[in-house]
Amino acid sequence: MDWSQFIGRFHPLVVHLPIGFLLFGLLLELVGVFRKSKEPDLRKVTAWSYLAGSVGALMSALIGLLLAQGGGYEAGALSLHKWMGFALVALTAVLYWSKSKKWDKKSPVIAYGLVAVSFILVSLTGHLGGNLTHGSDYLLAHAPAPIKRLAGMSPSGSSQNTLPGNSDSILVFSHIIQPILEEKCTGCHNPSKAKGGLDLSSFEAIQSGGDEGSVLSGSSSLESELVHRVTLPTDNEKYMPPQGNGLSYGEIALLKWWVSQGATDSLKLAGEELPQEIIAVMDRDYGVDASPRSFIEKLLPPEVDDEKIAQANETGLMVSRLTPDSQILELRLTSNKLTSSAPGVLEDMAQNIVYADFSGAKLSPEDFGAIGKMQNLIRIDLRHSNVSDEQMETLANLPHLEVVNVYGTGISKAGFDALAKTPQKLKIYLWKTAVSNEELQTLRQDYPHLELIGGRMKR
Repeated sequence: MDWSQFIGRFHPLVVHLPIGFLLFGLLLELVGVFRKSKEPDLRKVTAWSYLAGSVGALMSALIGLLLAQGGGYEAGALSLHKWMGFALVALTAVLYWSKSKKWDKKSPVIAYGLVAVSFILVSLTGHLGGNLTHGSDYLLAHAPAPIKRLAGMSPSGSSQNTLPGNSDSILVFSHIIQPILEEKCTGCHNPSKAKGGLDLSSFEAIQSGGDEGSVLSGSSSLESELVHRVTLPTDNEKYMPPQGNGLSYGEIALLKWWVSQGATDSLKLAGEELPQEIIAVMDRDYGVDASPRSFIEKLLPPEVDDEKIAQANETGLMVSRLTPDSQILELRLTSNKLTSSAPGVLEDMAQNIVYADFSGAKLSPEDFGAIGKMQNLIRIDLRHSNVSDEQMETLANLPHLEVVNVYGTGISKAGFDALAKTPQKLKIYLWKTAVSNEELQTLRQDYPHLELIGGRMKR
């Protein structure tokens, strides 16, 4: 049995007694100021109130020293709280002497100045003690937004309110995990009061771990001490948090998933394939739709103005937005040959184009050079165009391409061998090309990631 900690934990109880005596003495001082007759009994009661406060403050300070031996408190804040407490003991002893010896009558200004200082000191010492016990933001955690801003705190009051409007911008640690830890854990694990040497108030502090090492180590989330402690049975002495509401099912699920993904501060909600459990938790607890979205839904290309679109429409193209306010474009030909200015215009809006219809076109090498800049292109139609085998490798370098139509062109097996260099799955329409049925079977065997539709009709 640790007697020092047993006795030390009475500090929060004992400390309220001297505070009460001191405040009672200060109240009597105010009564004495406004009463016309200075009764001796009032002076006596005031003096004894200061004496009781001084003795109580000394007892509280000594018990506090025992509590501090358990560790887990920020050294600077603890030291300041301790010495302010002892200063309060000395000051209230002086106030007792001043009142009992009637010295305050000789120097009333100094005496009342000491009374004012004692009031300030007891307030600051108590506040610092509260910070050590509950954390530095405990007092203003539920304050109105203007007061929080005045104190330099974030005005948001819950993890849900801090989430960005765009789910693609949600950082898992900053927007989800950290608010959970702030609500459930940092009361005992903050810079001022780090129980077990563990501070959970920031990502850097979490990485540093506690007295027993890292809380994020292990090959799975259940091997992480952070997850282990919050998933223990509630009657286990190591269960966290020991007081108040524990983490909810959804919060534990999010914490486990974050740890299993590497517990980084850069992980984004939309950057991973989410388990159905996480999708459901985000929808139910945060009102966020985290279900998988297509590439085009996540695409955020640069803005393109109507003037550029109008210029493109003068080069043999018809360029249009997918929706009136969208920055995503599709294009088709209005002439079978583009003007000489078309490649430059296409390159200016290359990142915005996702669908391109060049069917029947007589494309120049410069035109194909512009097509090679369309890194967000999803579907391209080259039916009956003059596309050649050599230009297939340009298409193979487009990372998001999904569909290619080369119906009625002269593309041979060599062209499809070049196009097969693409790592993603690709659907290719190749009716009436230079590929024989035998070559088509070979291509299908060699390149299972290509879905080859068509071939030559048997006569």
